[in-house]
Amino acid sequence: YPLCALAVSDERPVSTQSTWVHEEMSPINWAVFKPHKKKPIPLAFGHGDLSGLRKMMDDERVLYGIIRMSFGSGQFRRSHWIFLKWSGDNMHGIKKMTERAEHNSYEKFMADILGPWGIQITCNASEEVSLEKVITHVRNKVVVDGHDDFSTSA
Repeated sequence: YPLCALAVSDERPVSTQSTWVHEEMSPINWAVFKPHKKKPIPLAFGHGDLSGLRKMMDDERVLYGIIRMSFGSGQFRRSHWIFLKWSGDNMHGIKKMTERAEHNSYEKFMADILGPWGIQITCNASEEVSLEKVITHVRNKVVVDGHDDFSTSA
């Protein structure tokens, strides 16, 4: 798999990308979807840092995603799944505000489709979708066992 986001065709079932992210040792660690009332529309998936995911965040859209992050090593390695809700800050005008309200109303449906997950993050600006910020958010919610060399002071 390339290090950047991969475009996904609409023919693939949502469960495919979600299953890839939920597999413990999968090279895919995030997927992003456009909400739809019947089935989410896969937009992209990727691995490595979250720069590819951040590039998918459009200020004029509501998007949902699933991210897998693992902490610790060896027998202490634990994976955590994060449900991401993106609601862009640049949705102005009646048409965009109506679309935003409709897509925000799909949150429970999207959470169920992309589950299981244990942590939810809501972001409105692309700088909020950084590896450091997401790691810090997750680490504030979970216990990390074993050796951990992550530090927010660099």
